[in-house]
Amino acid sequence: MYLAASEHLVLAEPFATPTLWHTDLHQSNIFVSPTPPHDILAVIDWQDVSVSPLSAQVVFPKALRYDGKNFHFDQKVPVPPLPDDFQTRSPEEKVALKREQLDAFIQFYHGKLMQGDPLRMASQGLPDTATAVEPIYAMSRSWDVGLHVTRHWLARIQRRWSDMLGPDAPPCPINLSPEEIEKATKEYERWRKYQDQVDEIEALLGIHHDGWVATDRYEAVKKVCHKLHEAWDTTEVVGPYPFQDGAPSGIA
Repeated sequence: MYLAASEHLVLAEPFATPTLWHTDLHQSNIFVSPTPPHDILAVIDWQDVSVSPLSAQVVFPKALRYDGKNFHFDQKVPVPPLPDDFQTRSPEEKVALKREQLDAFIQFYHGKLMQGDPLRMASQGLPDTATAVEPIYAMSRSWDVGLHVTRHWLARIQRRWSDMLGPDAPPCPINLSPEEIEKATKEYERWRKYQDQVDEIEALLGIHHDGWVATDRYEAVKKVCHKLHEAWDTTEVVGPYPFQDGAPSGIA
């Protein structure tokens, strides 16, 4: 159903221009020199690189994206202030907040860079881009996280079909029943709740979703991770603790 729909979701030029993009550019994939000025020495993890339409490729690099909840952007204040109760926080929370503060500044810097690229700025404001693009990534991850994310996006395409393509749109090739849509919605909400909990653990530990941690922080992070694992309630969260031997990266 998605393949039949996808040919109608490709945007016109210049947003259909074939573009090469590193889609997994997080901080662990960037090697820098240990001494100032910290030049970039190498970028790794190119196995998922592809040539796709510009609209599907122009995303915020993970290395420059802020997904935290404790800081708000102000174009006049590059470095957002720490919370007023920062000094009363636990050592683990202080480390997580300082890291989150740095991530917020990095995204501010990235936003400034984007202002010099009009086409990229325009691509960020395209309507329903996520509806056209996210199913591609959802399907590529279906072997890992399950089909519930794919079903969620298929249902969204079906709901938004006429709005995306206009009154002269051909019949939507995605024909999920109301029962299938309701099931997809519940499964996706369950998965999203689990992912939100995993994101909180990542922030507290100051690590990436694959569990990578710098050698000098390993023992300290391992100790905190063990405590968090003991407190993890699988009944409430509906999913396994994410950072343990043999743990899956999501729930089905």
